[in-house]
Amino acid sequence: MAMDREEFKEKARIYIAIFGISLVVLFLYFYLFFRIFKYDFLDVVKRVFSGAHVSVGETAVGIVSLVLILLLLIWIRAAYNALYTIRFEQGYIQTILSRSPGKRGYGKISDTRVLYNVLGDDGLIIGAEIPRSEMLKKILVLLPGFGWLQKFSPFQKRAKIRLVRLKKNETYRNALVVGPVGSGKSSGFLVPNLLKLPDGVSAVVIDPKRELEALTRKSLEERGYEIMIFNPDDPEHSWGYDPVFAIYNEEEAVDIAEIILQNGYGKGGETRGQEWISMSAPLMTATLLTAYHLSPQTLQKLVETSKKIAAKKQTGIPVPGKMIQVSDDEIRFLRQIAEQEAKMNSEMRKLSEEYKEEISLDQFMTPITDAIDLIIGSSGMDDNARLVFFRAVGKINKVIAKSWASYENSIQSPQTAASIRTVLSSTVQIFNRKSLITLTKIEKKIKFEALREKPTVLFIQISPDKGEIFKPLLATFFWQLFRSLMREGAHEPEKLRPVFFFLDEFANVGKIPGFAQMAATLRGYRVALVIIVQNVEQLSRNYTKEEAEDILGNMMTKIFLGGVSGTTADYLENLVGIGVSEKSAIPLVQKGEARLIPSERALVVYGNRPPVILHIPYYFKYDF
Repeated sequence: MAMDREEFKEKARIYIAIFGISLVVLFLYFYLFFRIFKYDFLDVVKRVFSGAHVSVGETAVGIVSLVLILLLLIWIRAAYNALYTIRFEQGYIQTILSRSPGKRGYGKISDTRVLYNVLGDDGLIIGAEIPRSEMLKKILVLLPGFGWLQKFSPFQKRAKIRLVRLKKNETYRNALVVGPVGSGKSSGFLVPNLLKLPDGVSAVVIDPKRELEALTRKSLEERGYEIMIFNPDDPEHSWGYDPVFAIYNEEEAVDIAEIILQNGYGKGGETRGQEWISMSAPLMTATLLTAYHLSPQTLQKLVETSKKIAAKKQTGIPVPGKMIQVSDDEIRFLRQIAEQEAKMNSEMRKLSEEYKEEISLDQFMTPITDAIDLIIGSSGMDDNARLVFFRAVGKINKVIAKSWASYENSIQSPQTAASIRTVLSSTVQIFNRKSLITLTKIEKKIKFEALREKPTVLFIQISPDKGEIFKPLLATFFWQLFRSLMREGAHEPEKLRPVFFFLDEFANVGKIPGFAQMAATLRGYRVALVIIVQNVEQLSRNYTKEEAEDILGNMMTKIFLGGVSGTTADYLENLVGIGVSEKSAIPLVQKGEARLIPSERALVVYGNRPPVILHIPYYFKYDF
């Protein structure tokens, strides 16, 4: 922190000097015109108001004098305010630095020397340091009214800073960035990390305002990166995605059904209606696997035929919970169609594995937006028609058969059947949105394996006000993405292309099952997680208290920006610990002081190292 003290002294000297020069200039101006040139300002004013003759020269000098005096006073006031801010920052830093005195003290705020063996040039940017040679340039350009200096050398370029970044291997140990709205998370952290993304590293970026793509796309493309966009609310500017098409095996379909229901009907870390979610999951699982095995054309034929068979068997008014009786002979034809289709699809998947890009499986699977008709009944399907359909389709897959049998057993009670239908309908309605229907039909679909194959940056653009709506889709998307990266890294992970995740507005993603465990294991697959939140309380929106604590514990690097308060301030106070000296013991950063971290500084805590205060490398202020 010695460099910080010198910086403050440098700033203070410059501001005081300019403040004094301003007063001298003002004094010389008055002395020149009022004493040497005998210009009587008050006499001119009296003659103006009395209607007496005033020369053009006297008028011009008077107007210029007034304007100049006014501008000088405004500038002096601005310089004084800037000096006051600098003095406040200096006082803040000096206060927390003074809490680690004495040879016996073990708690302290330190500088980057304590991180010497974890810093490198190929990992996450956690802050910056400003060389003293750049200090004068930085301060003068930022002074009120001195922006014009940038037109001239040596002020033509912005002050150059030295980035402080982790080694790549240390980045895999994950990071947490905490700062309220407007604290500089995007401009001082995300944009610099994307502009300086290490060569060969792919990235996944949540971009709620679309600004990150706009600011970094050109630079990334010039470096050879492929850019993918995922925006379910604006499919015209998005690549395609369908959870069904991204299913890897049958076990994943079971998990995805749970994810969709938990985030669509459940409420994150709570277990709202968990019993109804559990009873609804079998039908969702059967629906997803049916869409995975059948083409849209075949599925539609089976649906229409099932409805006709059910209508023929139905006598009188349908009674909830009372199902029709159907023999195997009556649905033998439907089973044969389903078996033939599933067999052909299985062969096509084998060919697709062999030939990769040459064969697309899209035409052999049903989009999820079409498959949900089996659940919400928009195509006229009722439970009797579903019984005919799934008993026939169950022949092609044991999981489908077991899932339908479980669902059929659950709806024997009319009240239970009504509750299950409520859960399912409220959950899958999101897939009826026009934008998602369009998204699933886009031919150019996101392929998760592309992140490993070549340098790629995937921007996920979900506006904050739509985050809650798209939680079922987002949670499914991220879960499938993480599973894909872990699957790719099952063998020889050291040869994999690294992938950095910058998860801004992480609370809007929804609950990803097993995320706390993933955060602990993804390091072995060369995947780094950078979670960005407004406060640590946001983690509890989607995760239980224990899960949120596990997630925090798996973030080795923690970066705090100014303005934090509440639970976050308490967490920071406990995290940085106590400064112990020969005289007293006091928190290094008290919770009331956490809010006062200067706007251009970040407090960085890495593992078991002492906290460090670094500059925030705003992309629009500095060159790096």
